[in-house]
Amino acid sequence: MSVRYTIQDMKFYAQAMDGKCLSKEYIDKYSTLTWKCKRGHVFVLPFANVYQGGWCNQCAKDEWREEKLALFQSIAGNKGGKCLSTHYINSVTKLRFQCENGHRWLASPYNVYKGSWCRTCSYRIIASKLKHDGSELKKIAERLGGKLLSENYVNSNTKMRWQCSLGHIWETMPIVVKKGSWCPKCRKTGGAAKRKTGIAIYRQMAEEKGGKLLSETYIDNRTSLTWQCDQGHTWNNTPTHIKRGQWCRQCMNSQSGQKRRTPIAVFVKIAEKRGGKLLSETYDGSHARLTLQCKYGHTWSTTGACIKAGHWCPECGKLTRGDNQRHDISIYQKIAKSLGGKLLSEVYVNALTKLTWQCKNGHIWNTKPSLVKMGRWCPRCAININTDKQRTKINMLRKLAKSRGGKLLSDSYLNAHAPVNWECGKGHVWSAKFVNVRHGTWCPVCSKEKRKKSPVGKR
Repeated sequence: MSVRYTIQDMKFYAQAMDGKCLSKEYIDKYSTLTWKCKRGHVFVLPFANVYQGGWCNQCAKDEWREEKLALFQSIAGNKGGKCLSTHYINSVTKLRFQCENGHRWLASPYNVYKGSWCRTCSYRIIASKLKHDGSELKKIAERLGGKLLSENYVNSNTKMRWQCSLGHIWETMPIVVKKGSWCPKCRKTGGAAKRKTGIAIYRQMAEEKGGKLLSETYIDNRTSLTWQCDQGHTWNNTPTHIKRGQWCRQCMNSQSGQKRRTPIAVFVKIAEKRGGKLLSETYDGSHARLTLQCKYGHTWSTTGACIKAGHWCPECGKLTRGDNQRHDISIYQKIAKSLGGKLLSEVYVNALTKLTWQCKNGHIWNTKPSLVKMGRWCPRCAININTDKQRTKINMLRKLAKSRGGKLLSDSYLNAHAPVNWECGKGHVWSAKFVNVRHGTWCPVCSKEKRKKSPVGKR
């Protein structure tokens, strides 16, 4: 039963929080009351919230802001600077900071928390880095026998002017030069000679394989050329792939198909091993049908894949299933007998097709063999067993009520969590779960009266 509070209890709770309850009347824990905190803030809040730890919202905000300000003072201190602001509002309202070099600026707390700091100092670091990168690029150009003509370096992706040893001038990005690229004009002159050599090499390679290179121009290893094999098949492929050993796909597929195909002699042996014979004379692959005959003279057609997977005569298979079914029905007849009953059905289909059964008390019902195998038996006998169990439980509940000086009014019992009707020694009637009564609860009316008489009943 819930405790009944008064306005005096509210004042007691407010005092515990170093505050005051300004309301004159308490209705219930969900009705709002007026409170005053130790800092003088007046606010409205139900007692239910105060009971769960709630108090002055303004104080909570102030404390949160003080914690945040302390956090940014600590971050600034770790960077060798200071947070000059004295109030924190939120993550986007700017605070004033000072770095170790005395530079001052405004920045959002969010950016500082993510790692941003003094811009003036960062510009100086970038400028010194740019000078270093510019001198490094000059050294690269000199090493390649050329010059860097641009004076200002911005970043690795901004184009600069260069000059090679032959006086060619062009513009390209520093990152491209760093990766090893140099004068495009010199590269074109050298490329023509390479292309002439390339076409001769790949013509010779095709001739060694008994074929031809039909293309007349070679660009590079990644650009496809047209080829022809000794069987007259033509296709396109890159010089790189030919270099790695690839050649005519059509020839390769026909060769691998012949390798993969199972010889007909294999199926002759399988048939002989099973006491039968293969009637087909040719075999054209795993999906082509073959005609077979078993040792009992049954003939049928099936694929080579099925024979290799272990399948055999379908007629013999039906006979085997019949034998299995006769075996299974004898198993279920034995199970029924062990339970003191009978299996009335004479034909067994499978474990999920219902059969007719009879128990030792003469009850007849239909159920699946799989359920009987799992231990299920006569449903009517099961109901009788449950009824006996219920009677035992009801008697136990009656004894429990009697031991408390009362009685059980309900005549039926479902389970420990279903409410039943009780009566105490004073005639009070109520509903309660058996599980609660078993754990010590009893008449709620008597309990309430007892608390009223107690000197500490209010709390």
